[in-house]
Amino acid sequence: MKRVLLFIFIVSVLCCITACDDGKTNTMNDLEEYTAKQEVVVNEQILDCIKNKDADALNALFSKNSKWQTDFYLEKDIDEECVAFIKAFDDHTIVERVDGGGPALSGSETAQPLYIYGECELALNNGDKYQMEWSSCDIYDGMTDYLGLERLILKTNEGEVVAKCGNYGLRDYVEEQRKELLDTVKDIINTQNAQGLVDLVPEEYRGDKIMSNAEKCIEIFGGHKIKEMPEYTLDYRGGNIDETLQIIYYGFDVPLDDGRTFDVCMKYNIRDYDPYDKASYDIDSQYGKYGLIWFNVEDDKDNDVTL
Repeated sequence: MKRVLLFIFIVSVLCCITACDDGKTNTMNDLEEYTAKQEVVVNEQILDCIKNKDADALNALFSKNSKWQTDFYLEKDIDEECVAFIKAFDDHTIVERVDGGGPALSGSETAQPLYIYGECELALNNGDKYQMEWSSCDIYDGMTDYLGLERLILKTNEGEVVAKCGNYGLRDYVEEQRKELLDTVKDIINTQNAQGLVDLVPEEYRGDKIMSNAEKCIEIFGGHKIKEMPEYTLDYRGGNIDETLQIIYYGFDVPLDDGRTFDVCMKYNIRDYDPYDKASYDIDSQYGKYGLIWFNVEDDKDNDVTL
């Protein structure tokens, strides 16, 4: 009897595992089928704008978040970008379109947001051929500001960019800001300028010990200079319409002129901006204020100081 019950239990478990696997497969297949359809839908929406020479309709496909990033961080006019995108076709008509072989994606309906990365090949009546690529936030419950196109780009088959719209270049912008920050910090350390380090910190974060802490951050180098600030993989977060854009730098093994290496780590908020002007906005948090909000140095003997 025990053997029979054990056999029934094993069969039940195997059936459950199989059912779970089938469920995962079906869910994945459903997601791939859904995003493939959405790729076609978005391609058609964009091409309708091109066909009708309607830059306003193209603009309307972009999310509020993308428009804000394009304007605030990249200082570009998305209205002008959409007009330029339409004009790139120079009155020629699209005679053939080949949708991508299934879009790439990140996220899902349950692990939101769901982003779709689509493309299609275009052939014009003058013989020119283009590659159109785009990304779109497709599902994000309760976050309507994020829904819509993020970026759109038109390239030749040789990879030359013909026109682009949206928040293309945000990562490049952050990289430029980081390089400027690293050069500034290196100069401050090498000139032993404690006041310069304090000046990087938002006034709201400067406590009574800010100057003495800054002096300790300078003194730990013992008068030696940083040879270079190593370039690590760019790390940042935020930058959306309801978040502060923050550079995160973990500079491990920063070389000094005496052969030693220190660790120099920091977090820096780019631009002071509260798009919603919320009364509950917490200025004491590490988010929201422009400037250096965390700085730490550790020497080769594991001694460390924090600003």
